[in-house]
Amino acid sequence: MISTLLVQNIALIQNAEINFGKGLNIISGETGSGKSILIDSLNFVLGDRADKSLIRHNSETALVEVTFVDVKNKEIENLCNLYGIDFDDEIIINRTMTINGKNECRINGRLITVSQVRKIVSLLVDVHLQHQNQYLLNEQNHIYIFDEYIGNSILKIKNHYRSLLTTYNNILKDIASYGNENERIFEINMLSHQLKEIESTKIEKGEEENLIKQRNILQNQEHLILLLEEAANLLDYGNEFSCLSSLNNILKSLKGTEKYTDNYIPLVDRIESCSIELSDILSEIKNTLSDFNLLDISSLDSINKRLDQIRSVKRKYGSDIESIQSFYNQAKNRLEKLLNAENHLNKQKDEKDKIYKQLLKLADEMHLLRQKHSKSFANEIISHLRDLDMQNVQFEVNIIKNENISFEDFNNNGYDNVVFNISPNLGEPLKNLSKIASGGEMSRLMVGLKNITADFEHIDTLVFDEIDTGISGYVAKTVAKKLYNIALNHQVISVTHLPQIVAMADVHFLISKHTKNNSTFTQVTKLNEEESLKEIMRLAGSDTKSVAGLNNAKELKTWANNYKTLKNS
Repeated sequence: MISTLLVQNIALIQNAEINFGKGLNIISGETGSGKSILIDSLNFVLGDRADKSLIRHNSETALVEVTFVDVKNKEIENLCNLYGIDFDDEIIINRTMTINGKNECRINGRLITVSQVRKIVSLLVDVHLQHQNQYLLNEQNHIYIFDEYIGNSILKIKNHYRSLLTTYNNILKDIASYGNENERIFEINMLSHQLKEIESTKIEKGEEENLIKQRNILQNQEHLILLLEEAANLLDYGNEFSCLSSLNNILKSLKGTEKYTDNYIPLVDRIESCSIELSDILSEIKNTLSDFNLLDISSLDSINKRLDQIRSVKRKYGSDIESIQSFYNQAKNRLEKLLNAENHLNKQKDEKDKIYKQLLKLADEMHLLRQKHSKSFANEIISHLRDLDMQNVQFEVNIIKNENISFEDFNNNGYDNVVFNISPNLGEPLKNLSKIASGGEMSRLMVGLKNITADFEHIDTLVFDEIDTGISGYVAKTVAKKLYNIALNHQVISVTHLPQIVAMADVHFLISKHTKNNSTFTQVTKLNEEESLKEIMRLAGSDTKSVAGLNNAKELKTWANNYKTLKNS
């Protein structure tokens, strides 16, 4: 439910914070005081088009924030996880727009798109304006509403049906994965060639790197020999100025100090170690030079050919041995699968036919249940609407089924499509709900439908703007009762001009307008019982000082309280 609505710099509202309660929340006020602005603000934060003309005069930025509490919808939690939004049973949506056209939406502090806001709020709140409804007017939802009305008898069948439908679709995908006979023959030949190519190449771990090293040595053999010979000359004793000759001279000099002191014996040991190490290095260089004489430059061609072979396989089947092996294993499994396709496909086709018969049987059962309950559902709708002074209304549940059923007709709900049709006036043909043009008729239709469908839609908050359009008298009392009926299990927020509906309020807010310093402001005030009685008097056309008007208001309030007591007993 909505706990708080914060509005800043929207039209006449400079700053307003409304703390809604459970049950029936009523908003009333003089014409032009800003009631519609409040609903426009709510629609804006819930994802409506940003209209910068709504920004208050002399303001740069407008902000609306709405807080939903006690959110326990798993689908909402899944969407929040998908969008990276922290979720803990509370949803805070805020949206800003600037005079320059910048528009920003956040949910629980995370920046998201308007379309993502709409997806989430469609599960939180249903806002009904005279020509707008986010859920009921979408005919794709009619079958879900109707099936929820029918109840467990169809929902159990539907769950079983959907489980079988998933299995059936998986079998279809599996069969399709084999292709036709010509496609299988082509793929078998291709896989056989690929496996043979990988097997014949037999790439070993580290082989490519070793071949590259060998190739580099062969390609640069002459230069390497020159460099190694130069290094040997710099080390060799045969060169008067070589490292080893110099170290030998140093060693003689240090050993000469021994007849005077033993302080330099450690240095002699270290020089001798260096000399031994350099002698080993020289020996290795000479051995390497000898090995060069044994190298066959003609092997360079075979190395290049082998590298080309390895790179060809890597280019086709994977960038490393692990990837190539993975491809090989998958190709081998796929080949085995294709070679045994005939037996497998025969089994799958038998299973498919078996499940199809089960699906058809379950879809038939759902179709019969829908036919059975369509009249009672329509009669309940008609009864509610006639209570609301739509005496000539006709309503039907149109269950659409193709004459020749094929699998293409199957969906998550069987093979039926369901559309709600209505005729508000005598002599008019039945039409889809979305074709209803009259604001008053639509208002009453929604009140009647919501009395039946609200619990099925699993939406906690319902908002009605000007639900009293075109009604008065005893019909207004009926609308008040029906709004309260909905509010027993949902939060209802309704803007009204009718004293009968205001009398039924659990929480009552007054929208008023005042001027200060040559500016006009809209103010939202939560009314106590005495203040609410005065507003009922105003709406009924009584002077606030009228004793008779006050008594009438009290009588209306007593009537509402008696009805509430009856419904809660």
